[in-house]
Amino acid sequence: MRVVSRFEAALLGLLHFFLRRVPTAPQRPAAGSGLRTPDCLSRPAVALVQDALAKGTPLLLAHAGGWRRERHLRSENVVEGRLWERTPPSALGLTFSCETLRFLVWVTAVDRKKATERAWNSDLAKLTVGDQALFYFAYAALRGDNAHRDLDFRSRPAFVRHGLCRLVFPDDFAAADAAE
Repeated sequence: MRVVSRFEAALLGLLHFFLRRVPTAPQRPAAGSGLRTPDCLSRPAVALVQDALAKGTPLLLAHAGGWRRERHLRSENVVEGRLWERTPPSALGLTFSCETLRFLVWVTAVDRKKATERAWNSDLAKLTVGDQALFYFAYAALRGDNAHRDLDFRSRPAFVRHGLCRLVFPDDFAAADAAE
């Protein structure tokens, strides 16, 4: 059994919420609860984050439609089948950078009432497809009770420049477009 701190348990709870691995309200973990950030995360906590990302992200993507038989172009050829049948295994894996962990620590530690005071700006050049998938899942999950507004997601570059967030929630980013 792995033992984690209160902060790490809250971080893991949020991650599982983003990956839709926990029930929705009233047991929803509180993003932006303002917990004190530890100097570093423990090895068991990091291992649990890695495990949740490795299992939860593909499962959520499969539930979102990855299981469907479809036709797509791959190297100028039409390939039919499910995602894992039409894509080589080497191209299926998602990777996550340190930006994912930085985001999870920030979203756990930030105070919702003072979100603009606590900086979190990801290095957009370092973002991987896995990072962007998690950011989309987080945005979609927190949008339900407007926590994305309290946390000021709509002004943070990782979300403002996120194509899928802008495509799925265009009204949320209309103000960002007007400011540019």
